Amino acid sequence: MGSVAQHDRQIGSGCTVRLWIDGVDKIELAHTFLADWSVALRNDTRQRMKRVAWLGDRSAANNPIRPGRNQEVRVVQIARHIALGRGVGGVAASLETEFRAQGVVVDRLTLDSLRLGGICRGIARFSPALGQFAEVVLYSVVAPIVWAARFRGRYVAISHNDCIVGEIYVNHGVHKAVVFPASGPVRRRMLLHPLHAFLLLREHLRYRINKHQIVVNFSELGEDELRRFHRVRTAGTAVIPNGVDLGRFRRDPTARSCRRALLGLAPEQTMVIFVGHEFARKGLDIAIDAMRHVDPSVSLYVVGGTPHMIERARASASDLGSRIQFLGQRTTDLPEIYAAADIFVLPSAQEAWPLALLEAMACGLACIATPVSSIPEFVVDDVNGVLAERTASAFASAITGLTDARTRARVGESAAQTAAGFGWDRVASMYLEVVRSCA
Repeated sequence: MGSVAQHDRQIGSGCTVRLWIDGVDKIELAHTFLADWSVALRNDTRQRMKRVAWLGDRSAANNPIRPGRNQEVRVVQIARHIALGRGVGGVAASLETEFRAQGVVVDRLTLDSLRLGGICRGIARFSPALGQFAEVVLYSVVAPIVWAARFRGRYVAISHNDCIVGEIYVNHGVHKAVVFPASGPVRRRMLLHPLHAFLLLREHLRYRINKHQIVVNFSELGEDELRRFHRVRTAGTAVIPNGVDLGRFRRDPTARSCRRALLGLAPEQTMVIFVGHEFARKGLDIAIDAMRHVDPSVSLYVVGGTPHMIERARASASDLGSRIQFLGQRTTDLPEIYAAADIFVLPSAQEAWPLALLEAMACGLACIATPVSSIPEFVVDDVNGVLAERTASAFASAITGLTDARTRARVGESAAQTAAGFGWDRVASMYLEVVRSCA
């Protein structure tokens, strides 16, 4: 590796881009107005401090919204779906809302705007798997063509997942990191699956043809993971965390009592909640198995999944009877469901940046998660959450420890304080600094 050269340049008020050149370019955002928060972490009889400096955690006085300046910026977000809720589409929708609130001209390039949504939904009626495959492939092929014809040179593009062109790419996860660490038989099945094979090919081409100026990762660990599996040829990378809607997701004692009454929960019962669509990757089977090893007063409520997925999961948990409840996909009343719960569990195998975990923390829940990917960057064990091994016994032990109301209250209070630093307004401001650097 050659000598290291460092270059700094201002791209906005309070924001510096620093470029280190050592064979591979790297870009790092460093805001000058940072608010540090500290947490005390007990280790045996000693106490040590963990300081977390969150990029972009600035007060309103230091981070004013300037519509006049932002009106000069034009952004197009490229994603198959943009709608409030889970996953990639939820991130894009939240950013879109905040961009507009800050005076930015925003457009979108989605499956429906390309008039491909109806075709894919028609295919999905006959075969859901084939419909999903058609959706991914068609969008991946058509979106770059339309972007070049309609938006290139006029808008700064923020590409989420599917499109391999655009100035800024948001890395929602490295597919290679999901497939290749899997066990032999599972890996072979995934490699022979047409969708997984296409996603791996598309991911390889993305970093091979080098059409992005900047790759945004949600965490330092996410960036490290990306560089482990791919040689990133782009001009740079930036680390910007995901956010949470602090207006919707907050502690609400009134909603708690009303929703628990609707669910038929007695005050002494402990409600554990699992939120996620990908049951296998997010470890629903582990959460269900953990319920077999905790007190019968503890119940698990599952949010998410398709009817077919729910049917299979319900069959696997038949011995637990009414202690497992499936609520299906929920969006509008999800904050009330969080309010009713006591404990949130996420036995996930891999996460880019789990939105559901941050939402649960904002609602003041005591959360249990596996220490994978970005999670240890904002969850400190036994301070603002619990980190547990991805086993049923480890999660059962953690749930049992949090059945104590005082422990739950302590952990939940710290979790809410942590989540308060991740509002979407701050996250959007960080994205806009990156956008201006590409304009």
